Amino acid sequence: MADGEFTHSFALFDADHRLVDWDEGFANEWLYAAPVLRRGITYPELLKAALSDRAAQQFVKDNYGEGNVSQLIRARIGTFGTNRSWRYTSGPNRVVSVDEHLTALGGVRRLARDITNETEAQTALAEAQQRLEAADSDVEGVLTESRRKPDRSRGYPGMSFSSASSFPTQRLLRKAIRT
Repeated sequence: MADGEFTHSFALFDADHRLVDWDEGFANEWLYAAPVLRRGITYPELLKAALSDRAAQQFVKDNYGEGNVSQLIRARIGTFGTNRSWRYTSGPNRVVSVDEHLTALGGVRRLARDITNETEAQTALAEAQQRLEAADSDVEGVLTESRRKPDRSRGYPGMSFSSASSFPTQRLLRKAIRT
């Protein structure tokens, strides 16, 4: 759980919460626990090694505040082995999403992935939506959308020709063209 470079990680713990299998991403994600990372280590041992490392102090502060690391470890151990999801920050503004789910035999499958780009895109989309709504509130009139059909004619999404021709402006326009 450090500033290790990874895009995703996988780990599998057995019913006794012992680490059974993991990938390189997990080793990079849990960089502070690297000295003790081995098959058979328990989740409590792994968590204690990672969060107690002096280099992890900023990570702990950024994600859990100034609280007691021992209490934090107890709380995390208490919820391990339940279906849960959460996010944390890592390194320079990286956002990581974690999902832990019970296996059929009582173990825990843990998947994590870096979702920084997704959260940045969501933020940009929300800001664009706010700007669009602000622009809409400043403009009077009607905004229409037309799309060119394969036969090169124009179509208006969500509106059939018969409903479009029933608009008073359409009737007035046809009358003005005939005169």
